[in-house]
Amino acid sequence: RSLVVRFIVSFCTAMQLRLSVPLIVVACFSIAEAASSRYSYRQRQLLRNTYICSYPHFPNGQIRMRLRGKILMFECNEGYTLVGGKYMYCREGRWDANTPICIKPGCDDFPAVPNGFIFYEKLKAAATLFCSSDYQVAGSSYSYCNGTHWDRAIGNCRKTGLAVQTSCDFEVDDLCGWTSEATHEYGWRRSAGIVSKRTLKTGPKHDHTTGKELDGKIGCI
Repeated sequence: RSLVVRFIVSFCTAMQLRLSVPLIVVACFSIAEAASSRYSYRQRQLLRNTYICSYPHFPNGQIRMRLRGKILMFECNEGYTLVGGKYMYCREGRWDANTPICIKPGCDDFPAVPNGFIFYEKLKAAATLFCSSDYQVAGSSYSYCNGTHWDRAIGNCRKTGLAVQTSCDFEVDDLCGWTSEATHEYGWRRSAGIVSKRTLKTGPKHDHTTGKELDGKIGCI
């Protein structure tokens, strides 16, 4: 980029001598200043950061540094799959994300976990533990394979006595756990009987349990 800037300055100087037009020099130097800007606003903000982040441990892959070590880019060796973000940014002496890992299939299956099951993905390079109703995970719920060994032991399922809700109705105002985004134009609401007189009477005309007219509940937006 410095060669480009020097060329623009030389060209502008020659044009000034030939045409005697100072405005050309002013315009050209403005162009040169813009061309000399090597970094975007976000990158300049990172360069102003004088903190230094420690170099992370990243086996089975390579790390490429950008902006004098303020940005790291991660790549796995052939045969490995990256789990996690590809980039990390150094902010005030700390990385803004956890270090990703490189995984590869080749590990033996975990023993069966009572009252739970282990879900494998990424060609069995990743394992996740799920527990049955009334149980919750004690220990780690996941583990990753590096091609020969799992990086951690999988946990177990511990009884809690709290049953997971598997059914509901619209007799109460909790809407069966249905929610909508805060920025969504419409929201869920509970309606009794006909939803709206302007509609085609889409709501239930009576409660299916008590038979009371215009007392059936429906969830709608």
